[in-house]
Amino acid sequence: MAGFGLLAGAPGAALERQLLRHPFLEREVPLILGAHVTTDAGTGAVHTAPGHGLDDYVVGQAYGLEVLNPVDGQGVFVEGTPFVAGQYVFKANAVLVELLRARGALLNDVAYQHSYPHCWRHKTPVVYRAAAQWFVRMDEGEGVCTVAKAPGTLRETALEAIAATHFYPENGRARLRDMIANRPDWCISRQRSWGVPLPFFLHKVTGELHPDTLALMDRAADLVAQAAAVLGKTEDAAHYRTLADEVRAAFARDDVTPAGRLVSDATTAYALALQFALLPGEDQRQYAGKRLAALVSKG
Repeated sequence: MAGFGLLAGAPGAALERQLLRHPFLEREVPLILGAHVTTDAGTGAVHTAPGHGLDDYVVGQAYGLEVLNPVDGQGVFVEGTPFVAGQYVFKANAVLVELLRARGALLNDVAYQHSYPHCWRHKTPVVYRAAAQWFVRMDEGEGVCTVAKAPGTLRETALEAIAATHFYPENGRARLRDMIANRPDWCISRQRSWGVPLPFFLHKVTGELHPDTLALMDRAADLVAQAAAVLGKTEDAAHYRTLADEVRAAFARDDVTPAGRLVSDATTAYALALQFALLPGEDQRQYAGKRLAALVSKG
C-alpha cells in the first residue's frame, strides 16, 4: 500500500477502553488489551469475538464483553443476523468484504496463506463457537441436576477410592491421584455424532434445558431396564449379553468401591437414552435442537 504516512504513535495501553464506531452496525465497540496478540505476525490489532475462540473468550470475560454467538451448530449465521443470515460462515466472508468496501471502511483486501486449525478426521476448517457444555461438579456446589447430595464430593469420594485400591504397578496410584486431586470440574459432553448420548434437550430458540429434565433422565433409565427385560423374555436370552450386563459384570467384584458402582449405575442409565422417545410430540418441535447425538459423553 502506498500514499500513507505516520501521523503519531502511542502505546496500546494509552488507547485502552476507547470506543470505536462499528463499520456497518449501529453500535460502538471498545479497544481492549490482550497478551495473546503480538506484532510479529500482523499489525498487533485484531478483531475480538468472545463467542468464537478461547483467547477471545478469556479476554472478553476480563472486560465484561457480551458473548455473542450468531452461528448455529451447522456453521450457518442464525436468523436475524444482519446482512448474512442463513449463510455459511466461510461463504459469508466475501459478502462482508464487499460490505466494508461499499462503506468505505476497507483499506485493502489481499488473500494469503496462513496456518488455520482443521478437523483431524474430516480435514475441513474448524469453526470455533461457544456452545453449552455439561460438567460433573468435583466439589461442593449446586448444579442444574442436583437432587440429593452424597455424603462426600466426587473429588473426596474418588480420592478415598484410589487410596483403598490396589495398583499394579503401584506407581499408577500417584498418577491417578494427582489427576483427580487437581482437575477442574469434569466436562462430559462432546461435539460429535458418536458415543454415549446424554438425555438433555435444549430449547431450539432459548437454549434452555427442558423443564422436565430430571424426569426425562429417569425415563431414560427406565428405557434401559425395559430393553434388558425385552431380551430376557426371549428363548435365547441366556446366550447374549447387553451393555448393562457388561457394565455390571465389570463392577460386580467384591473389591469394587462405592464410587465404582456409582459409575456403573450412571453408565447404565445413559447408555440407551433413546432420542425423541423421551419427549412428547409437541416438545419434539421445540426441543432437542442440538439432537442427542450432538451431546455425547466421552464413554
